[in-house]
Amino acid sequence: MKPIIFSTPMVKKILSGEKCQTRRVIKPQPVGEIRQDATGDYGEDYGGGVALIKLPYKPSDVLWVRETWANLGWGNYIYRADDLKRYEHYQHWRPSIHMPREAARIFLRVTDVEAAMLQNIDNGDAESEGCFGIPRSCNGSCWYCLDTCWVESPAQQFRELWDSINAKRPEYQWDKNPWVWVISFERTET
Repeated sequence: MKPIIFSTPMVKKILSGEKCQTRRVIKPQPVGEIRQDATGDYGEDYGGGVALIKLPYKPSDVLWVRETWANLGWGNYIYRADDLKRYEHYQHWRPSIHMPREAARIFLRVTDVEAAMLQNIDNGDAESEGCFGIPRSCNGSCWYCLDTCWVESPAQQFRELWDSINAKRPEYQWDKNPWVWVISFERTET
């Protein structure tokens, strides 16, 4: 089992079943093209050859989710994503990076991992990321409505989410179009 960190809003989307995919920046960023070979391995084509790039996870790996949490003692944990009114003003929340494995409650089985340029996301993948867009209220009355009737499409909403998360790291912002791992997953018991 390997840990993976998610913010509180993303944990809520996982718990509700709205999120089954995540994108993580490939570090270090490749200079050349990335290609997948017949065995499923990825390599960076830098002109003079191919350098293997290690996948962060493989299909069938089980990940435990690190999230904002608190230890009430005696093995009793609470989680920020649960919006417990009783703990609304609780002062002892711990950041997700410090969550130990024994406090984990969410487990994900990796179903697929692939490399992609960030801006290659489409509306379907944005919805898998938990971004559903804001539809225009035309009630489907226009013939061109199928894919264009959005105030904000799922992909546009994902772009805003991505930049809000990566605001402090300009080299990974949307406009830089970094290479990312696209990790698809499903919830599992352990």
